[in-house]
Amino acid sequence: MRKHAFAFVSAIALSLSSASALAGGMGTDVARFSAMDNTVIRVYFAAKPVVWSGLPPQVARDFARGKTLPLGAATHALPPDLLAKLPARAGFEYARVGEDVVLIDKTTRVVVDLLESIFN
Repeated sequence: MRKHAFAFVSAIALSLSSASALAGGMGTDVARFSAMDNTVIRVYFAAKPVVWSGLPPQVARDFARGKTLPLGAATHALPPDLLAKLPARAGFEYARVGEDVVLIDKTTRVVVDLLESIFN
């Protein structure tokens, strides 16, 4: 009986962890901009405009969600008063890159999400 109960509990735990991984439960769900994040960032920069040009063409060509931040892509920290309005995401950083606001994995430097054309 004990052997069957252990196997049953193990099977449930495995299926739950698999479902969680498939649903983005391995931390990927926290590494995306929510609709609220999008609104907060756009409203902030509408009220406090920043003049910022785009990326050089050779850098822009390699800049995309899911790719490593290209060499030569200058990042700029978001203002502290804006960061205070956004959720803290362990292991990730918010930054301005060109005309976009990005969420970057601190370890891999992969752009996990971006809000395009914030500054134009």
